[in-house]
Amino acid sequence: MRMLTLLVTLAACGDKPCEDPDGNELPVCLYEAEGDAGKVNLEYCPGDHWGAADGCNSCGCDDEGNVQCTSAVCDGTPPPT
Repeated sequence: MRMLTLLVTLAACGDKPCEDPDGNELPVCLYEAEGDAGKVNLEYCPGDHWGAADGCNSCGCDDEGNVQCTSAVCDGTPPPT
């Protein structure tokens, strides 16, 4: 549960569209995470970075609106805080 709260906090888009400094709309990245009521899609803007749902990898939103995540093998030990 704490992981989802962290991911929502880091979501830069929220209810606002992703825009560049000139006000041009940018693509939105959708990242699927597990919530209280099942799977939810979190929205991120290009340049945003967040921790992956597995607790050990990280993800980012590229300029094209694609989610890119690292793919390290996780041993189940949470990363140090």
